[in-house]
Amino acid sequence: MSLAKRLESLRERAQRDLSAIDDDVLLSTRHGVAPDEIVERHYLTPVRLGRASFNPPRAIKMAVPGGPGDEAPIVVPGTRVDLWVSIDGGETLAFIHEEDDELEHASIEIDLKEKRLVVGYVAEHATAHRANQFFEASLRTIETEVEKANEVAREFNESLVPAVAEALAAARELAAERHKLAQGLKPPASYERWWGRP
Repeated sequence: MSLAKRLESLRERAQRDLSAIDDDVLLSTRHGVAPDEIVERHYLTPVRLGRASFNPPRAIKMAVPGGPGDEAPIVVPGTRVDLWVSIDGGETLAFIHEEDDELEHASIEIDLKEKRLVVGYVAEHATAHRANQFFEASLRTIETEVEKANEVAREFNESLVPAVAEALAAARELAAERHKLAQGLKPPASYERWWGRP
């Protein structure tokens, strides 16, 4: 599903939340429902990057292409070092990249549980110079993706308020219709003769 369709689905989910609200609450002037209450639960949180820190280099096993004429990969010892970047709003970045593995291609993973991005540098013969170049390029990729994500979040959040306000007005109209219907209901005339019998 494309990002546009997923955003539309998220907007529709916010509008559907109104159907779970009791008619008396929708019609109440005292305990009224404000669109902001619904919108708040469905906002895309802006993405903010925090501190960065390195995980110490560690030994790993890695696959590399075989020699000339031998296409099968071979497993060799290597080194991995991770750069951790703390992040707020990682859910937004993950939502936007749900079906797009561009961040993964850049060796960047979103760790929602730990609220961080993990940039992994892996090499058979690692050097600080090459690792630093890799991390520099990866952080530029992250910054670009964060800017894009924040633009999507801003546009979505701005469109969500009027969409929910319109859905709330429609929900109140339907609640008023149901209220009027309830007030006009009465048992069928043929039922009155059975009224009160055991």
